[in-house]
Amino acid sequence: MNPEEALKVANRTIFAQTGRNLSDLEELILRGALQGQNYDKIAEAHGYTSQHIKNEGSKFWQLLSEALGEKVSKKNCQTALERRSHSTEFPRPQESAERETVSNNPDFVGREEAIADLKTFVTQGVKVIGIYGKGGVGKTTLAQQYFETQGFEVKTLQIGMETEDITPVENWVKRWLRQDFDEEPDQDFSIMLDQLRQKLQNRRVGVLIDNLEPALDDKGKFIEAHRRYVDLLRVLADPSVQSITLITSRERLNESRVKVMAYELSGLEEKAWRDFLSRRDIDTDSPAFKEMHKAYGGNAKAMEILCGVIKADYEGDLSAYWQDYKNDLLLHFELKDLVTSQLERLHKIDKDAHKLLCRFGYYRRQNIFHTTIDGLLCLVCDVSEGQRRRVVESLKQRYLIEFHKGEYWLHPVIQAEARARLKTSEALTDNLLLLMKQQIDALLDSEPKFHQFLAWVSQKSSSVQTPYKLAAVRAFYFTLIGTPAVDLNLAPALDSAFARDLDHPPSPLPASSFTFASALAKAGAFDLALDFSFVVAYYDAVYGDDIFNDTFSIDMNLYNALEYADADGCEWKQPLQQLRNQLPDSDYDDEGELEAWWTNESPAWSEQLEALIIKHRNIDIEWQFRFSLEDWQVLLQYYDANRLLVDCLNNATHVSPQVRSHIEDTLLLPITNPVEHL
Repeated sequence: MNPEEALKVANRTIFAQTGRNLSDLEELILRGALQGQNYDKIAEAHGYTSQHIKNEGSKFWQLLSEALGEKVSKKNCQTALERRSHSTEFPRPQESAERETVSNNPDFVGREEAIADLKTFVTQGVKVIGIYGKGGVGKTTLAQQYFETQGFEVKTLQIGMETEDITPVENWVKRWLRQDFDEEPDQDFSIMLDQLRQKLQNRRVGVLIDNLEPALDDKGKFIEAHRRYVDLLRVLADPSVQSITLITSRERLNESRVKVMAYELSGLEEKAWRDFLSRRDIDTDSPAFKEMHKAYGGNAKAMEILCGVIKADYEGDLSAYWQDYKNDLLLHFELKDLVTSQLERLHKIDKDAHKLLCRFGYYRRQNIFHTTIDGLLCLVCDVSEGQRRRVVESLKQRYLIEFHKGEYWLHPVIQAEARARLKTSEALTDNLLLLMKQQIDALLDSEPKFHQFLAWVSQKSSSVQTPYKLAAVRAFYFTLIGTPAVDLNLAPALDSAFARDLDHPPSPLPASSFTFASALAKAGAFDLALDFSFVVAYYDAVYGDDIFNDTFSIDMNLYNALEYADADGCEWKQPLQQLRNQLPDSDYDDEGELEAWWTNESPAWSEQLEALIIKHRNIDIEWQFRFSLEDWQVLLQYYDANRLLVDCLNNATHVSPQVRSHIEDTLLLPITNPVEHL
């Protein structure tokens, strides 16, 4: 028997046992053994390490031994295969394939054929497979279960929910190399990709690229800002790598430079729905079941959602549920349609929960808004106090609100639908907004020091000259003491002029803080620019952890303060200049001298800066230390709840000018009379 004949027998034997053909690496090992090569020669000839070939060879001989029913090694493989060539006892491959493609997860139903299809593509040498289909059809679940059943080491790349959330591909590759392969990435991206390719040649990795469509344009190509994802896919599609990549997307990828096998995933068959529902004691022996399955196109997500609804609210009576809701469905069965139909049902049986969902959808931040239970309860202040937590729990049980470690948020699709419904089904009335304001103010009732802090915020805001609304100035100083240069989003929401002048709130980066202060000064808000520069400089001095950047930041912020002092005509310019002169040079070549100043001189220097700020700017930095961590968490909840109230106020169409003015005029003020009527 020559080597080619032996390879054919081995391939036939392995396929009969496992339902797959020999992998490229298994074929290399067997061919080398038939030609009398040792592992070192095989590795050298094909660019692998000797240890990797030994490890894979050991696995292959064990697999071949099981398939042939006798002990097989490099030395006797040819004679063993020759004996099998004269035998007609090949097991039926279908039985073996079915046994291996079934997942251990009882909730994963109806995808045996899909798993088998993916296995076939892989045995044919396909490295990258695109799994395409409608939202909720089960693309991600299929990919995860395939990797689990095949024993892959899985690496997941989450593209992001929106285009602006996409992580640059360079960051993913760096992270993989450092964290998963223990190798420091090169600065050059092409070399970095070569490093990854070499690692993947020796590791059986399953790469899941999830939710690709935000990265694609209308033609199915990567958008210009993320074209380098093409280069990553070319590496993942390289025939030499041992990895398999599965891409999930609602839209097809059309990149001619990348070889991607397209696999369209349709809805689940009736049998899969029946198995899933029957395991949860839901009767499927009725015409209603077939109608429901057809209406939702076998959508896997719909199957899960409807199962929960039928169990929770109809005691497992599918026919009764379908009788109530079969006429509420739209014609196109995508995830948004599922959300729409579920919200219709929610509005019918739990109006308070529907009300909370729609109100929460009014938050219009770019990123998903997270809030605590207190923030949610403020949105249902017109519900009896004893029922408010039940309303939140109702949404949790129906999977319409996300929850993790004390934080709540909405999925973007649900948020968009909830927002649209509030516009047409329920107005944000005067009474509701006043109740929300009262509930938010009550969050700080427990501690006098909270009211003392708000009194300082009010006094300080009233003492400065600024072109902005007083409420926006209070929001600025409230934030400045708690989280300087991190989150100043409430002030722009309260005053469009503030938002226009600043364009966007600052990030924690020093350069951004300089730009922010300059924008304030340019708008004529010199007091705000001064105070911002002072506080950022102080926090850099006290809490900074990078002596070079912090020294530079402090120097630049004090320089800005001195520039604004000319406009202010203040008496503190000279002492501030003396403090700035005491700063070391951030360009020191001798790092030791800079470290010595920070160790020996900076504590006393910071105290002098603090004294100047307190005396001349009436900013009591000590507020930072009077509050415990728990106190700051309460203040943050209060601040977030006010942000939500302002968003509702800005987007409400049925609010009187008197109520709008009252809420803005009393926002972030200490409350002496909890109930105040207009």
